[in-house]
Amino acid sequence: MRADFLAAAQLRLDLAATAGFGVVDVKWSIQHVARASGVTARTLRYYDEIGLLRPSSIGPNSYRYYGREQLERLQEILLLRELGLDLATISAILAGDHDRLDALRMHRRQLLAERDRLDSLVATLTATIAHLQEGTDMPAEEMFAGFRFTRETINELEALAIERSGEPVQPHFAELKRRTAD
Repeated sequence: MRADFLAAAQLRLDLAATAGFGVVDVKWSIQHVARASGVTARTLRYYDEIGLLRPSSIGPNSYRYYGREQLERLQEILLLRELGLDLATISAILAGDHDRLDALRMHRRQLLAERDRLDSLVATLTATIAHLQEGTDMPAEEMFAGFRFTRETINELEALAIERSGEPVQPHFAELKRRTAD
């Protein structure tokens, strides 16, 4: 665990040291990237095999080396995985023309919405525990407060479903929107 922390810290230092100094040829070994990112070397080799994340170079010893561009792409892959996207969908997204900054902002919005949803569930659970400890009945409206979707959450989920499936029509979201309007 300490080795992983040190590798991640060294990678951050390497990135910080090269930022703004015009150093463009810094390379990290597959083991270094694996330790810093929490992704296994085997996964990195698989990503290379399927064309999702190619190393910037391969040494004479057949070792894979990654540059800053590949690290940024790996970060994006991991963010998309966190959002539940499969590798084929991630590959399609990354293959298209996209603005990385816009994509990161979208990921951030989705993660914040997910955090808000989880915070709401935690609040509902906390209230349930309090009512059980006090021996009081919890009002039905409070019991399910954390399970309600806001219009914004439904729109974000619909956009994610469209992105995943490629299908512009998602009829089940129309029903969700109708129910939340009530």
